[in-house]
Amino acid sequence: EAGKQQGIEGEKPDQKLIIDFDEISTKWAEICTTLPPIKRWTPQRKRKVRACLKQSDLTVADLYKCFQIIAATPFLNGTGEFKAVFDWVIQRSQNLQKIYEGVAPIQFYLEILLLHYGYD
Repeated sequence: EAGKQQGIEGEKPDQKLIIDFDEISTKWAEICTTLPPIKRWTPQRKRKVRACLKQSDLTVADLYKCFQIIAATPFLNGTGEFKAVFDWVIQRSQNLQKIYEGVAPIQFYLEILLLHYGYD
């Protein structure tokens, strides 16, 4: 598929972040088996992945580590009411960063609940 591996536009060639989106889909499906698979790569979704990795200063390998953390964490893997679906993970770089760093104390859970379910 054309564009499967893409760098971030406007950067010098040696600074491009090469991303294999099909591999990300495969890893997500293999690791996060309780969560919905990634079915399609829209340009917007690709941009969000690139931006999220760049802003959080993480690599694609780090992203796969986050998938493992999500799969092993009942709160994130869909065991309860909340599900850390792929788009939620990449929605904000802070989501990915907190998962990667293992920052999942009660404040993180409360923030997720408030963002997901809103204020009442």
